[in-house]
Amino acid sequence: MNGISSIALPLEETGLFSSIFIDFIEQRQWLDHFQLPKPDLQGLLQVAQDAEWEKFDRKLLLNTLTAQYRELEESGAVISEAVKDNLEALSSPDSRTITTGQQLHPATGPLYVVFKILSTLNLCKQLNAVQQQHRFIPVFWLASEDHDLQEVRELQVAGKTYTWLTEQSGPTGRMSCKGLPEMLEQLKTDLGARPGIDKLLAEVFNAYKSEYTLSLATRKLIHEWFGKAGLLMIDPDAAALKRSFIPVMQRDITRQEAPQAAKRLEEELSTHGSLPLSIRSVNLFYLGEQFRLRIDTVPGGFRTPDERFNWTPEQLSAEIEAFPQRFSPNVVLRPLYQQSILPNVAYIGGPAEVVYWLQLRGVFQLHDIPFPVLLPRAHAVLVDNNLYEKFRRMGFAGKDWLEKPDELIARWMNARGITTEVFDQARKQTTLEMDALTGFMEATDKTLGDAGRAEKVRMLQAIDKLEEKWKKSQKRSEDQSVQVIRKVRDRIFPNGTLQERHDNILGFIGSGDLHHPMDLLELMDPLKKSLNLICY
Repeated sequence: MNGISSIALPLEETGLFSSIFIDFIEQRQWLDHFQLPKPDLQGLLQVAQDAEWEKFDRKLLLNTLTAQYRELEESGAVISEAVKDNLEALSSPDSRTITTGQQLHPATGPLYVVFKILSTLNLCKQLNAVQQQHRFIPVFWLASEDHDLQEVRELQVAGKTYTWLTEQSGPTGRMSCKGLPEMLEQLKTDLGARPGIDKLLAEVFNAYKSEYTLSLATRKLIHEWFGKAGLLMIDPDAAALKRSFIPVMQRDITRQEAPQAAKRLEEELSTHGSLPLSIRSVNLFYLGEQFRLRIDTVPGGFRTPDERFNWTPEQLSAEIEAFPQRFSPNVVLRPLYQQSILPNVAYIGGPAEVVYWLQLRGVFQLHDIPFPVLLPRAHAVLVDNNLYEKFRRMGFAGKDWLEKPDELIARWMNARGITTEVFDQARKQTTLEMDALTGFMEATDKTLGDAGRAEKVRMLQAIDKLEEKWKKSQKRSEDQSVQVIRKVRDRIFPNGTLQERHDNILGFIGSGDLHHPMDLLELMDPLKKSLNLICY
């Protein structure tokens, strides 16, 4: 962490997050009747102690993970001792998991994916340090069945967009990585030589080989970067795991209770802000190698939107029973699927995830599945030390870096005595004099009033134009300082989007004192409700 520092700003003060999310992290009183576990250290330890952990099928979980790690080994990965220890610890009834998850973005995608993982590792480290009764194990849940290729095919690195050229369809985890090595080759050329980047890029290339599935490639890379810290990964697209979820899937299609179960708490939530989910009567997809199709209700049964597949209620129930691997939980049932498989104390997610998990509180109660402690992932932006020091020397501090660049430039100019006051005074004086003159002319000849008013408008517009020319002149003369302001803002909000939702970690490696994603571990504390400006 040499050379890496952090400036924390409370999330509530940033103005970047939804009202429901802020109310949740601040634990506003209106949330009390949701009966949620408290998102703090005490709440975590209480849930670890109280939940009915004995009903989890640890043998099924371990068998699945063992098979998936065997596949990883067969691809050439060396399984770390920390991962082996955590796999062994999972067999103990005293072990608990802390989970995060994400879609399968190439090279981990936006920064927040790395921040999620680091938040999970950080929290497990804290929990294991303060007690010995339970072993807390970090888990990354691969959303491998998602089929929105457009959402995951682009990678933003160091101001450039790299696009995976593929026409594949269906669950992204089952797609081959064909086309990704070519995309990454261009990325390697563009990044050039920087301290630490060569090793990380070699690990990326070793993971994303054309013959691998995107699921395997993602697991390889995440293991290379975070396996030594003991992070376990699970791909839920597994027949044995789906079989354990049959009762929930059957109930979902036969009773169609989810919308009603969620309704009461949704009505309360909606009075405090917008909700991200629309909960359907049936919350399953029909899954194949090249498709993932929504299942809709129709008179007399069910069908997919393209009408390729149709079922009577009896037929659909029978197929779920016989072939559960053909069915995929949607965003409503996926959290329940996760919580039915893992002895999971907490889920660490982004702001939108936290809100949609809140929407599902009633659905969890319907199925009698333990609801985890919800925790927001750590939030951060990365700015190199030299650039931020220039920004600081200009007199900016606190949350100044969240303001729009034109506002910052105006403030900086005002602080240097470069103000527009003289133009404001000219406009005021012109208005007074022209109004008086127009009044005089109109009193003697009513036809001259419009001419006077038109001339006043022209004169005010002339002052506006002169002011704009003067501003441009001042900005040019102070170009270097103005560019510092714009660079800081562009780093934090590339393309108008908060950096952590846009840029990939590889664009920051080696350009300062940041040489590996794990260098940020100690700063990624999900229990601290802050947005960190990390200078590296």
